[in-house]
Amino acid sequence: MIIITIISIFFLTLIAWAFRQISGVKICPFCAGVALTWLWMLSAYYLGYGTDLTILAMLMGGSVVGISYTLEKYRAQSLAARTIFIVSGFEAVYSLINAEWAWFFASFLIALSFAVKNFLKNV
Repeated sequence: MIIITIISIFFLTLIAWAFRQISGVKICPFCAGVALTWLWMLSAYYLGYGTDLTILAMLMGGSVVGISYTLEKYRAQSLAARTIFIVSGFEAVYSLINAEWAWFFASFLIALSFAVKNFLKNV
């Protein structure tokens, strides 16, 4: 499964890079490649296909940390603010993998509201 994941990240990153070159939209090709890979893997998992949940969790966790670092570009924030965002993001990822919808939405809303309040206040 890791070989398929690596190939997916590679090709989706190239596609995102090409899209960025053509459209001028400022996206991180690596972030898009990883996010699109875990999105199709999560979809495959929900549809009953064999999916390595360890790989899926690693990719999703990496996206949470990547989003935290991206938000930091808009406004420097305290260690506490970033910690709350990352912890609630990890809980959201865990709940999403395990189809615990109430916990997912609660965690996602905490992360989202914290991002808006603390990082995107002056955008």
